[in-house]
Formats: sequence, C-alpha cells, structure tokens
Amino acid sequence: MKRKYEDLPKIVGLEAVTTLTGHILGVENMLKMLIRQRDVVVKALDLCVKANIEYAKALIDAGAEVIVPCDPTASSDVISPRDFATLIKPRLKGLADVIRKKGAVGVLHICGRAQRIIKDMAEIGFHALSVEEMVNIKEAKAMIGPKPVLVGNVSPAKTLLMGTPAQVEEEARAAIEAGVDVLAPGCGIAPRTPLVNIRALVEATKRYGRGS
Repeated sequence: MKRKYEDLPKIVGLEAVTTLTGHILGVENMLKMLIRQRDVVVKALDLCVKANIEYAKALIDAGAEVIVPCDPTASSDVISPRDFATLIKPRLKGLADVIRKKGAVGVLHICGRAQRIIKDMAEIGFHALSVEEMVNIKEAKAMIGPKPVLVGNVSPAKTLLMGTPAQVEEEARAAIEAGVDVLAPGCGIAPRTPLVNIRALVEATKRYGRGS
C-alpha cells in the first residue's frame, strides 16, 4: 500500500490492551477477576500491551502513518473509571509513547460513554481521540481543551447505515458546530452502509468544515 498509494494516508487499527486481554481471558471472566484475581489480569494486561507495542512498531516500519488503537472494552460502560485510570491509562500511555517516538500519529478510539473518562484519555498522549455519538463534543472539548483533537462522532448505525443523506448532513453539521476537529463516523462503518451516505459525510465536511 505504501508503494502503490503514496498520496493517501495509511491508517491502521489494532485491538488495544483491554480488548485484547478480554479476548484472551473472556470479558466476563476478566471483570470477575478484577475483583478476585486482580494480579492475573495485571499480568495479562502487561503481556497484551507488549504485543500492542511490537505490532504498532511493525506497522509503522511497514509504512503505516496513523495507528488507531481501538479499545471498546476499556469503555466506562464496561470498566470502571477508577480501573481505567489505574490499570489501563498507564499501559495505553506506553503504547502512545512508542507511536510518537516512531514518528506516526496515534488516535485512541474508545466506544460508549467515554465522557466519564475523557480527561484521562486526553492525558495519555495520543494525538487524537475518536469518540461515538454518546459523547457530547462541546462538553468534551470544554473538559480537555484544544489538544488532543477530537474525531467523530456521526452515528455509524442509526445515521450512516439506516439514515438518509439529509440526516447524515444534519448530524455532521451538528458535530462540526459543536467543535469536532475531524469529522468521521463514531465507530466502524457497517459493510452495507449506502455509498450515498458516505459521500454525504464527505460533502458535509467540505460544506461546513472550518477549512471550507
């Protein structure tokens, strides 16, 4: 891709530390173990962040310019904000530091009501934070200031998949007016998302973006 598409940014996602640990231990088991066998979870998190770091290094060496660690299991809908601050935040910081040192851009994505942990997310060291439509962009910006930048937060299911181009434009405009820095879907795009809706998202960026 680096050779074939020199002019396009190479953006690669990876399953970040909490989510990878949840796959290994089982999310329900991991949550129980945080109470009864916390040391086992800590060891698993340490192993998984090492895997994250080595994978991110390999991606950047291969030509990736933007690394997007996706950590839905770190959401405050699943993990308590206290556990996020004490267990997850320092490990994600290690990953963010490596991405910066390697000269790539890091974008942390966490699903759900990330507003409860947005200040901790902002302190980790990623260049940008990607959030879903549950997050109030205006309030989040007031909490974290101008850096890191916020990416999002048009609904990928309700609006992009099942909505109309007009609804996409309306939601996109609202996100831009609320202060989102990079307009994007709030999470992954469903395979059956109509192309006209994706085009409407692009056009809304051109029409209402601060650089338009």
